[in-house]
Amino acid sequence: MLTDYPVHCPHEDCGWRGSLFPDVTRDEWRPALPTRREISFSCPHCKRKWQARIIGDDAVNLPLPAPTPVGTDA
Repeated sequence: MLTDYPVHCPHEDCGWRGSLFPDVTRDEWRPALPTRREISFSCPHCKRKWQARIIGDDAVNLPLPAPTPVGTDA
């Protein structure tokens, strides 16, 4: 069964708080959710994504990736 989690958006200039369902496709719901430990969320306010780890009944935000410098060639 899919469950929602009380979360907060970790992006510095947002700060939205509320309950969200993880970002999953319909096919991922069936076998993966009871055992899945890392999940993704999309903020309804700023529209950015972040990752969290399931610990017990809680979703704990993972660190955000470092921003890519603008104007550098990789």
